[in-house]
Amino acid sequence: MQVGGQAVIEGVMMRAKDKMAVAVRKPDGEIEVSVENIEPLYKKYKILSLPFIRGAASMIESLIVGIKTLQYSASFYEEEEDKSRFEKYLDEKFKGKSENIIMSLTLFTSFAFAIFLFVLLPTFTANFLR
Repeated sequence: MQVGGQAVIEGVMMRAKDKMAVAVRKPDGEIEVSVENIEPLYKKYKILSLPFIRGAASMIESLIVGIKTLQYSASFYEEEEDKSRFEKYLDEKFKGKSENIIMSLTLFTSFAFAIFLFVLLPTFTANFLR
């Protein structure tokens, strides 16, 4: 059986083929365990089971699951703080989904920067030096 995992805030997430478990130590010392059944996206949508597409879909699915488990573990440690005007504006504009919007923008920006840094910049540099 293949099992993988990820560290989360004060805990760990373990994922097998058809189940995922997250264990988090709460501030009072108690350990909260969440277990859920999962079905990979490539089993739900046949188009995602094609060779190159399956790898990209699995990577994106792993990123989404990882971010959700980090958010879950952070929910036990959230501190109430005053929101900035920008955060209040986003909450009003997107009706409480501002965290998802910000996370999506961060992920997109990270991908774009990684592609620039590790693909485009080396390619242009090598072509320039040739």
